[in-house]
Amino acid sequence: MQKLLKYYIFKQRYGRNVGLPKQAHALLRIIENNRIIEKTQLLKCMAFNNELKTKQKTERILIYYAGFLIKHGCIEVTVTTHKKQLQNNQNQKGDSYE
Repeated sequence: MQKLLKYYIFKQRYGRNVGLPKQAHALLRIIENNRIIEKTQLLKCMAFNNELKTKQKTERILIYYAGFLIKHGCIEVTVTTHKKQLQNNQNQKGDSYE
């Protein structure tokens, strides 16, 4: 049985990021640059981002701000067995993330 992986998918910018908290903006930028990024890879990127350095653990920051970004339609989160299947589904919807 294949392991299910969580992917973060960039959808849109939020009003040119006006009103986004600094950490949410930094997280969105990482996701936007990758278009589709798996959770462990995203956490690694976050660990090296100076805008996301706080006393909180990166996973806690991700959980909080991912919910904020999902609520505002900036990103989508999905769980699948592999990225290729996800990319095929996105391409069928008319989105191109490669």
